[in-house]
Amino acid sequence: MKMLMIVFNFALRDEIEECLNDCGLKSFTLIPQVHGSGKSSGKHFESHIWPGKNNMILVSLTNEEYEKLQLKLKELKDKFKTEGIKAFLLPLEEVI
Repeated sequence: MKMLMIVFNFALRDEIEECLNDCGLKSFTLIPQVHGSGKSSGKHFESHIWPGKNNMILVSLTNEEYEKLQLKLKELKDKFKTEGIKAFLLPLEEVI
């Protein structure tokens, strides 16, 4: 099992959730309003100086599910080059 952490511009929430749905992934955790800085998207700190915010989704998946979702996310990232979409793959040791 793997844990995929997806950090993305809050405006892309529907598109990200559609990718999950298309891959049959119904269970995930949404963490709204996370702040950060990216190479292509710049800083998002929800302030007057650095407007914007991100969301984060954590989803546990199998290797096969990851392969499908990875392709969908790459397509989405190509479509929205400057909006900021990052995915980090982490090992998932145990599910309780």
